[in-house]
Amino acid sequence: MANLRGKVRIDTAQAALDFVRLQTLPLTCGYFGFEYMEVMEESALEGIASVPGWTDYKPWETGLWGAAPQSWLTAHRIDAATVNQSQDGWQVTRWVAKTNEEKPQHLYLLDEQVTTDGGYRRKISRTLTLDPREKMHFFVYMDE
Repeated sequence: MANLRGKVRIDTAQAALDFVRLQTLPLTCGYFGFEYMEVMEESALEGIASVPGWTDYKPWETGLWGAAPQSWLTAHRIDAATVNQSQDGWQVTRWVAKTNEEKPQHLYLLDEQVTTDGGYRRKISRTLTLDPREKMHFFVYMDE
């Protein structure tokens, strides 16, 4: 993200959210280390995770790419991403899972600060440990 600073203009809440999602969406995450995947409601993912030319690839239907049913998110008190204006840009808060876990054991609440010129920093503000016996509904789809 550091090499984008000064090359972008982040002047709206939606632009800030789109900017941080560059790191976690299928089409662009590989350019940024593929470390995290945002956890969100299935239908919300549908509108932003489409991959041009991959007509049969619909991650929101298979439980991949962080897609989770609203009932699961509500039960675990996982809210949709929020964006608030801050003194020097935007504060984005969203839940993510690490991509290096086949079956995620934790979810992380990321607080991300985005400046208007594309400056970026983040910290984990909360960790949610998942019950390993629970059927997972995102990242790795389990059809059991």
